[in-house]
Amino acid sequence: MSSIEIDEKKYPDQKSISEYMQKSENKTDCALKIFETEETVKFPQYILDAINWEYVQK
Repeated sequence: MSSIEIDEKKYPDQKSISEYMQKSENKTDCALKIFETEETVKFPQYILDAINWEYVQK
C-alpha cells in the first residue's frame, strides 16, 4: 500500500493512480488521506504557487 492507501498492485503506475484519484467518487477520500498523512508530500510548484497566491491575496 502507498502512503495514501492505494493498492499498488491494482494501480501499479503513476497514470493509473492519477486516474483513480481524479474520479469524482475518490477525490475527497484521496485529499483527506494526503492531508492526514504523516509522510512528507512533495507538491508540484504550481500548487505551491496557487496556495501562496491565495494567501497573499488576503
